[in-house]
Amino acid sequence: YYYPHIGGSVVHIHEIAKRLVKLGHTVDIVTLNSEKTLRHEVMEGVRVCRLPSFNVLTVNYEIILPGVTFFQVICILLKKKYDIVLTYTRFHITTLLGLLISKMMKIPHIHTELGSSHSVLANRILCLLSEWYDHTLGALAIKNADHVICNCKTSKDFLLHLGVEGQKIKVINSGVDLSLFFRKESNWRSELGLDMDAIVITVVSRLIYAKGVQDVICAFSRIRQDVENIKLLIVGDGNYRKYLESIVPDANRED
Repeated sequence: YYYPHIGGSVVHIHEIAKRLVKLGHTVDIVTLNSEKTLRHEVMEGVRVCRLPSFNVLTVNYEIILPGVTFFQVICILLKKKYDIVLTYTRFHITTLLGLLISKMMKIPHIHTELGSSHSVLANRILCLLSEWYDHTLGALAIKNADHVICNCKTSKDFLLHLGVEGQKIKVINSGVDLSLFFRKESNWRSELGLDMDAIVITVVSRLIYAKGVQDVICAFSRIRQDVENIKLLIVGDGNYRKYLESIVPDANRED
């Protein structure tokens, strides 16, 4: 995924891409048009190409839509003189596409894995399909990469679980640009109607099943039975929002 889709991996990829551009490199992002927006766009010097796609299985998974446009784009990409192919996260179909392009162009392929477990889905059958994909096509793409990067030890352990050779994996922890953050006085508690003395548990997340916000709501319903003047603040949006709103009244019951 890539902008305008919002997610942690999107931010991660864009930060690396725009910084490479500032260093004088040319960066093309090849992604799926999950948000049905512009096919081609330049964002902060990064050239973005969005392939036709359609949703399958769940509202969170897009796959390539084969057709004339797709093959035209692939032909254009293969004519370019790239030095390296970078892919992100094993379960995206574009990772397999990146592997294919790197082999056809005979250039290095670096894969970055940001996950540390199999995908968490509400449907048990889809969970099993996801695990099967990880151990077959997903593992195939990672094992054939020249180098593999992950952002934590837990992610490395997961890669070893998928059969990736340990000497191929490099752990590079994610960093935080502290210049983006600063303290300022605010009255957000009064704006939200929260007691100044209240304990506020805050969750900032995309509201999808895999993030586990429903578990936080369930746990909070138990915590508030033993802790007075405590509030739960959920910041975010996503396709799971309506369901989360529907379970809040049940979680807040006093019985």
